[in-house]
Amino acid sequence: ELIKPMVHYIEQRGGRVLLRMPVEKVRRIGQGYEISTHYRKQRTQFYAQRLVSAIPLNNTLALFDSSKLERTYRKRLMHSPQLYSAFQAGLVFRRRKHFGCLHHQLLLPAPLPQIGARSFFLSLSHPHDTLRCKASEVVASVSAHIPDPAHTPVSDKEQLLRIIEQSLIEKGFFERGDLLYAHTSTARSWEKWTGRQWGFVGGYPQYRHIKPWQMVDARFDGAGAYICGDTTYPGQGIAGACLSGMIAVQKMKLDGMADVRRAKGAKKPEEIFRQKAEKSYL
Repeated sequence: ELIKPMVHYIEQRGGRVLLRMPVEKVRRIGQGYEISTHYRKQRTQFYAQRLVSAIPLNNTLALFDSSKLERTYRKRLMHSPQLYSAFQAGLVFRRRKHFGCLHHQLLLPAPLPQIGARSFFLSLSHPHDTLRCKASEVVASVSAHIPDPAHTPVSDKEQLLRIIEQSLIEKGFFERGDLLYAHTSTARSWEKWTGRQWGFVGGYPQYRHIKPWQMVDARFDGAGAYICGDTTYPGQGIAGACLSGMIAVQKMKLDGMADVRRAKGAKKPEEIFRQKAEKSYL
């Protein structure tokens, strides 16, 4: 539901939202960019004067075959040992009471086996939310951090689910036998769903040694490519993503690119983009 107003805004202004077109490669062509997509057996190319990436820096950098960009971001790129993915469980259980708080962090007496998490987060459906479940039921989302997801495999999801279920029973959220449905997922599923490398969540952690001016800039390549999202802004979730997008827009305006008008008599953009530049500008 959150994305629908954004889609409507784009379409009302003549834009189109294209789904299931994962980008494989981005190449600088003249004064623009050639964007190659591949989904199943269909390959498509787009040409753009400006490019904005809202995916993580890890994934964005991998799309550009550029030694210059590799050198630029080598020290800023965070790798698996610095990041977290998540073990996630979706639950439905019988409602026995109304909860005054819908979002919780529960501390565990011992770290979760396999992943070492010492707590987990719990979000409950609102009692007036009858779209996802009956009034007599509660939908719950559970998540726990997985450190260094590239090297922390989860081989027994049921073991983690049993421990979390027992903890919720002990804390009085429901009674044994009240659990009606459960599904679980790990880093591999997160990577498949979101496309984020290693399925990492929460953006770039804000380590104390990183100063705000040392964070990733919205100007990705210093030309017409920009980047936003939770690896570029000192915050997480929707707030970090939205504020980073606002910063990218402001920098586009400052660069004089938001109101670019094609000079009289100039070639059409698509003619310029299709010229195969022999020299790489990156």
